[in-house]
Amino acid sequence: MIVFSHRYSKGDRFITEAEQEADSIVDFTIVRDVMYKYSKKAQDRYFSFPIEAFLFAAFSLSDEGLHFL
Repeated sequence: MIVFSHRYSKGDRFITEAEQEADSIVDFTIVRDVMYKYSKKAQDRYFSFPIEAFLFAAFSLSDEGLHFL
């Protein structure tokens, strides 16, 4: 979801296949809101999802992440 969040409306194969799955709903607003419409509410919503919280922590604690920043 993070990788495709800026391409959510471009019709990429991954996105169209994910949208066709009945039990798979990809909500790009979780990532896009903290990227483009940042607010405390968007931040709290982002961190309420364990996967996003883990990815953020793993990135921010890694040597590569710190070097990137």
